[in-house]
Amino acid sequence: YIHDPEGLEGEPGSTRGLSLLPVETILKSPKRTTLTKFSWDDIHGMGYEIHMGRTEMKNGDFMFQVYERNGESCKSTDGCILNGGRIVGTYIHGLFDNPGITKRWLESIGLGNIGVSKTHSFIERNKQYDLLAKHFEKYIDTRGIMKSLTTKVNE
Repeated sequence: YIHDPEGLEGEPGSTRGLSLLPVETILKSPKRTTLTKFSWDDIHGMGYEIHMGRTEMKNGDFMFQVYERNGESCKSTDGCILNGGRIVGTYIHGLFDNPGITKRWLESIGLGNIGVSKTHSFIERNKQYDLLAKHFEKYIDTRGIMKSLTTKVNE
């Protein structure tokens, strides 16, 4: 169930979820967004979490050990994993932007033979964006574009 006693996401009340995971969530303000570092066994990853309240797991296994939020050390857990990894829930967004985590999850569901490229990672993708930006700045008249955007047109 998802309980929203304050009516933060609509009318106050409770709603039955999909019942795939043995969890119960109580929404409570404020909404927090955190940059999160975590590990799954010996593999480390990074993502962000959006929380508003708390979720209690009734049974199952935690998936991740969270060791840092917004640059501050912490000891916490996140995620619920059932049926050998076939059913997973987490508050961590960008989970599969971490090639090691993606590979580990594929292995856990019997698909370890699928390759995961390092260019798949958040860091590598940002490096490519930086290269594209430098190329754009070198070959495109960005000042001219900005000037044309800020110049008033007489009607």
